[in-house]
Amino acid sequence: MVTGHSHIYERFRPIAGQSGEASWPITHITTGGGGAPLAMSFPHPALAAHAATNHFVVIEATATTLKGRAVTTNNTVLDTFELQKQKGQPAATYFAEVYPEEALKLACEAAPSLTGSLASAPGTASAAQAMFTIRPMKTIDQPVRLEISLTKDSARSYELEDGPVRLTMPLASESNKVVWARVRARGNGNGVGDGPSGQVLSPPLNFQGRVAVGPVETVAYGQRCRVSDIAAEAAKSIEQRR
Repeated sequence: MVTGHSHIYERFRPIAGQSGEASWPITHITTGGGGAPLAMSFPHPALAAHAATNHFVVIEATATTLKGRAVTTNNTVLDTFELQKQKGQPAATYFAEVYPEEALKLACEAAPSLTGSLASAPGTASAAQAMFTIRPMKTIDQPVRLEISLTKDSARSYELEDGPVRLTMPLASESNKVVWARVRARGNGNGVGDGPSGQVLSPPLNFQGRVAVGPVETVAYGQRCRVSDIAAEAAKSIEQRR
């Protein structure tokens, strides 16, 4: 399956559910490198390859084989792959690479809860309050464990004062849960600029979450954090009640 929308390149490992028709593995490719502003690209255990760059994809097809190449606009090869079938069946190695659809859905449902809203811009001498609105898990009827931390790139420029935030996400029958973290800048060229929906930080500040329910565990990523008037008012209200 080949799609666009996200302005990045991603080739997923074969994705398959545990039972029924969904158990047949499918390779998904996101190719959105045609020229619009690029999105951020993060590593994920479901991905075989990924990059945030302008590109195009070439696929050569025969009756039994698909050969693909992702190529940048300066003719650098980003990724190559080959999918084969014999008598309608993929190779055993293809099935061995399958990533569970249930884990990927878990990551997608948790991701909106991982975009922090900042009460102020973090500095080296003063930490900023980051507010997370943790949304109920609508499709899962058992407790989901969540650990929020900085992405690898963000950890070069920022730090969480008290370490990762650990919690249990609300169930479908429960309300949103608000949690806070304190973020401090490391002091290597941090800055603030105006974005379309609030002040944005430079370098970008992004959070990731390790999500687990029963034996299923995966990783999810939030969007770029912004300084928010709503977070500032909420932090001020909490401080006044103390």
